[in-house]
Amino acid sequence: MGRPTFEPPWGDETLLTDRCRLFYSAVMSVDLAGGAPGWVDGTAWLTRERFAFRPAQEPSHFWAVTVLRSEVSNVALVEGDGEPRLRFDLRSLRGAIPCELEVDDPAAWADAWGQDAGPRDDHDARRRLHDALARHERNRGRYVGLLRELSFPMGDWHVELIDDMRDVCGARLATLGIPEKEALWSAAEAIARHAEARGEEHGRSEQIAQICAAVGSIDGRRFRRYAPLPDWPHGEPVWLWLSDDEDRQLRALNVLSAPT
Repeated sequence: MGRPTFEPPWGDETLLTDRCRLFYSAVMSVDLAGGAPGWVDGTAWLTRERFAFRPAQEPSHFWAVTVLRSEVSNVALVEGDGEPRLRFDLRSLRGAIPCELEVDDPAAWADAWGQDAGPRDDHDARRRLHDALARHERNRGRYVGLLRELSFPMGDWHVELIDDMRDVCGARLATLGIPEKEALWSAAEAIARHAEARGEEHGRSEQIAQICAAVGSIDGRRFRRYAPLPDWPHGEPVWLWLSDDEDRQLRALNVLSAPT
């Protein structure tokens, strides 16, 4: 197998890249296929909007990660075995994952992480998506980061906890510019009453589908369900807020396809 690579999404800018070692806590092993926690050799990238890590050895899907910089918090320089390291928390659907990064110049990474990451709203992501489509960009991986910014719900909750569901989904709808209304929650709350019989993951999936259906069409866009995408958060369904034309173009480029 060749050395893993990372292509920044269209319109993004690579700030730093370096061979490194990344330490994942035990929580990460639950999220990513059950691999043992510990140090993993690989390559790290920091772009204007994202952090990515690719392991040096296959199977890379155990440890490969690409996240928005907003999903990385508490970045700090720490001493480890006499050498400074970068420590941070990585947000996942199951909570914060403590990580440490060994690179040649951790201070430069800490400084770059402190720079303004730039806008990451629906309008900006959609503009960059349209720029990529206009240029007939065909690299599937470069679309993934943009599409995550147009996705739903990008958060987790226990299916029976209605207030948590409202908080997570309401915040995400607001980010996408979708008005919250009481009718969005009624079917999802009904699912919660039968959560034990349905099972946690199945019940949450049904809640998401019900909310997406209740939103309906606004200004020519609606939520659409697609097949899994590379580097998508583990356990997160691919529901995207797209227009008919955006859907058509992304399917024509084989970026998106219907669930099997």
